Amino acid sequence: MNNKTLKYSIFLTVLYAFALCPFALCEKAELEVCITALENRYGTMKDISASFKQETFLNVANRIEKAEGKVYIKKGGKMFWDYLQPTPQKIILNGENLWIYLPDEKQVVKNRFTPFSSHIIADLFYGKVNIMKRFNASFLNKEKEDTSSNIILELLPKEYNPTIKRLLLEIDPVGFLITKTVLEDELGTKTTLRFSEIKVDEGIEDSCFTFTPPPGVEIFSPPEF
Repeated sequence: MNNKTLKYSIFLTVLYAFALCPFALCEKAELEVCITALENRYGTMKDISASFKQETFLNVANRIEKAEGKVYIKKGGKMFWDYLQPTPQKIILNGENLWIYLPDEKQVVKNRFTPFSSHIIADLFYGKVNIMKRFNASFLNKEKEDTSSNIILELLPKEYNPTIKRLLLEIDPVGFLITKTVLEDELGTKTTLRFSEIKVDEGIEDSCFTFTPPPGVEIFSPPEF
């Protein structure tokens, strides 16, 4: 087979492959572009804040728990989840320590930053996760009643992780901001977070992530291993 014949044979093979799976090839390219845009969007932010509504289905107890509040994230390992309903609770990371404050119980848990497992949004923000490397990703078809233009990504861990069996990200295709996450673990627990009033690079003060235990509050510090 001469070079001309060989080149023509390769051309036909490639053309045949595109003819067989044009949609798959197109979707893969779109998926990579979408994920890269998402990672770049969060990686270049200085800070982000939003209101959130959380719904957790506890499979073991067959019960649904709801909560809502505000979340603030800033470069430098700073994060503040301020739960307002139904029970006040504050989870604060100042880049070094983790504080969990339960006002009604007058208790505070203080721990080191390192062992804390944060949310996927914070991981993207801090550049701690490469989606394509860590997950098998695909687009998920929306429900018929969902008329929004949002994109839904389904992420399945490549390595076994009991805390993450399946993760869904709903993304605004204009600003590439995550408006909803659904996390399922091995026990069947499903946690849904919906974000609204999202604000980016508003200049959140460091004081937002400073916590001083109020007088009379009992402080617990788990042993470090």
